[in-house]
Amino acid sequence: MSKEIFVVETIKAVPGKKDELKRALTKLVPTSRKSPGCLQYNLLEPIDKNDEFLILMCWRKLDDLRNHETSEYVEKFVKEYDQILYDQVKVTEWYQLEI
Repeated sequence: MSKEIFVVETIKAVPGKKDELKRALTKLVPTSRKSPGCLQYNLLEPIDKNDEFLILMCWRKLDDLRNHETSEYVEKFVKEYDQILYDQVKVTEWYQLEI
């Protein structure tokens, strides 16, 4: 039995580009949610209004996440916006413990 994969991704905007990054990330959400195996894909903005965004994801299995990461739409997003709208990304992947 495969375990669901949870992903926490923090993306920091280039100074002065927060609003543009927010628009770009907002466009990515619906496509990501339609990806095979996507159980959750939420974009969050911090209360303190700093220049970071958080994406919370849940995938049915690790292969689904890897397919998302190498998808045409993610590769296009990275090519268009990396170092232009964002410059720091931190990704952590988690398995849920069976309790």
